[in-house]
Amino acid sequence: MALLRLNRLSVWRQVLRAIRFAFSAEAGTWSKLLVLLTAAYVIWPLDLLPGLPPFSWLDDAVVLWLAYHALEYLMRQSRRHRREVIDTTARVSDE
Repeated sequence: MALLRLNRLSVWRQVLRAIRFAFSAEAGTWSKLLVLLTAAYVIWPLDLLPGLPPFSWLDDAVVLWLAYHALEYLMRQSRRHRREVIDTTARVSDE
């Protein structure tokens, strides 16, 4: 049971890290726009799959899942870019 709680906690930490990244200074416009559009879609009363609640929640869950993975990808790109800039700066200062 403790392992299950740890995994849930880990998931929430990852989600919060992705949201913090989206609104940080190093995130680009796409990250901010992605979070805002995802929130607007989830709050919006119209669904792609209207009807019974379990099915109407499915499209919201898919949108949240896709947005999370897109933010993870953007975070990896940002980290890679930051490492390249630091590496390039180190090379210039060595010369």
